[in-house]
Amino acid sequence: MDTAGARKQDRKHVLLKATIITAEGSHEARIKDLSASGAQVSCSLPLRADRDVIFQRGSIFAAARVAWSNKECAGLEFYRPLEPMNFRNERAV
Repeated sequence: MDTAGARKQDRKHVLLKATIITAEGSHEARIKDLSASGAQVSCSLPLRADRDVIFQRGSIFAAARVAWSNKECAGLEFYRPLEPMNFRNERAV
């Protein structure tokens, strides 16, 4: 099974505010896409790959690993999938 292809089908393209909490502190971020298993975010400071972070959007908190990162954005992989109801009806802020 092609998991990367399946993952893309589950993604919801959004433009939402979030907070990324790292060992260095809290950073404002914009969510570019979101799925139950992860998110693509652009952050006020570059995130390092293979680091653990906390993703926060409203009342949602999720432990995640930075799967990849570049100058513009980063891919987060949640350690536990989000419940679909947690992000299904998210609106831009």
